[in-house]
Amino acid sequence: FLPQFVDPNAPNAATQTLILGLTLVTIGLISDSVYAVIGGSIGDLFRKRPGAARVSRITAGSVYLALAGIAAVAGTRN
Repeated sequence: FLPQFVDPNAPNAATQTLILGLTLVTIGLISDSVYAVIGGSIGDLFRKRPGAARVSRITAGSVYLALAGIAAVAGTRN
């Protein structure tokens, strides 16, 4: 079993697989690091400004209520 991006007929299929794997790990590491930095910044904002946490809770609750309302009136389609 090889990923679809690896040519099984090429003499260096192992190298292709290694490069594909390292690329996947690198992109994952970068994206997870960005999420962590942004999450830390948002956490600092909530600690410094108690009103920001309240606004966030109200916004999230409003979104959930709106989604529930849409789901309730959407019904099923055949």
